[in-house]
Amino acid sequence: MRADGTDVRRLTDNPFQDSRPRFSPDGQRIAFTSHRDGNAEIYVMLADGSAPQRITNSPDRDDYAAWHPDGQRLVIVGEREGMQDLYLIDVSP
Repeated sequence: MRADGTDVRRLTDNPFQDSRPRFSPDGQRIAFTSHRDGNAEIYVMLADGSAPQRITNSPDRDDYAAWHPDGQRLVIVGEREGMQDLYLIDVSP
C-alpha cells in the first residue's frame, strides 16, 4: 500500500480472522495469528501472501508471534491447561 492509501493488496482471504502480522528480519516471510482451523494458531507465509503454513497445532490458543533475530525461530504466547507461557518454535525454511 502506498502512503496515500492506494495500491492496497490483500494478503489473506478466508472467512476467519487473520491478525497480528510480523515480518521476518529479512522481510521474506510474515508470521501471523489465524483462526482458520477453529482456534488461534500461528502461521507463516511468504511476504507476497503465498504458501501459508500452519506452525502450531494445539487445542489451546497460540498467539502473538515475534521473530527471533536469526529469522529461523518464533517466540509465541501459548496457552496450555489454562496457563500462558512463552514458547520458542523452529520455523527454518
